[in-house]
Amino acid sequence: MKTVIAIGLAASLAAAVLVPAGTPERVVARLGAEATKALARSDIRERLAGQGFTVVASSPGDFGTYIRAESDKWGKVIRELNVTLE
Repeated sequence: MKTVIAIGLAASLAAAVLVPAGTPERVVARLGAEATKALARSDIRERLAGQGFTVVASSPGDFGTYIRAESDKWGKVIRELNVTLE
């Protein structure tokens, strides 16, 4: 995860494996287990660390909580600053 701090805000870049809603739980569990296993490998961790990432393998539920919190945080910033797309 990379973090950028500007104007008193901290932003992180997260990479994840996402699947469509309704994907069978056994498929989600298998993907999560395989991703966690891959991220435990020292060569992969070192390669990602060399690119400035901190490896955090989390459960689908934990990542969902993170995404909701980020959406809430940045939604508030967008509304307060009246950010619009052009």
